[in-house]
Amino acid sequence: MGDTPGPIRPIRPRVEKVPPAIRPGDTDDVLEGQRLTRISVWGLVMSLLLAAVLFLYWVNEPSRMTSTTTKFSKDSVVRGEQYFALPTNDKTGATNTRGIGCARCHGDDATGGTNHFLNSVTGLEQDAKAPDLTTVFRRYAKPPVGYKTGKDFILETIERGRTNGALGQGDDMPTWGQKYGGPLTDQQINDIIDWLVWVQK
Repeated sequence: MGDTPGPIRPIRPRVEKVPPAIRPGDTDDVLEGQRLTRISVWGLVMSLLLAAVLFLYWVNEPSRMTSTTTKFSKDSVVRGEQYFALPTNDKTGATNTRGIGCARCHGDDATGGTNHFLNSVTGLEQDAKAPDLTTVFRRYAKPPVGYKTGKDFILETIERGRTNGALGQGDDMPTWGQKYGGPLTDQQINDIIDWLVWVQK
């Protein structure tokens, strides 16, 4: 017996797809009817939504900026206090990884103390009275000649240090600013000054 041929399937003509760019466009009735209305409504809704978001952002921005500035100021004061303190607390033994040790001479509460140092001019060891820093801004309310504000003078004093009471590569007060060979960045010094402003009496 021979094989019985199966049913013959009709061959469907291949329909070529027309690229979108050459397909007939929608008529004006379609373009200017419900579709245009729908697009216009959504455009209006999105525009109003964007306007509302921008308005709320504009209204909230002053308080946000004030809050952020306050936070930055508080953080700076906290860091400044940590830099001022000793690396190890004398009373509790707690470690302060940010401690620079200003308190070693000026006291834990910045009310002054004594600094024992080697005088580079005489070659002798001597003691110097470290001033009370809780009143330093009042003392320099009228800044020395050549400085716009007392804060400018205090800043340069920290940066350059003091030798025998005069600004310079410090003996009795070390040089702290990096631009004069010290270890502290401008940000660290500004943080210390912010803390000093906060503890003024």
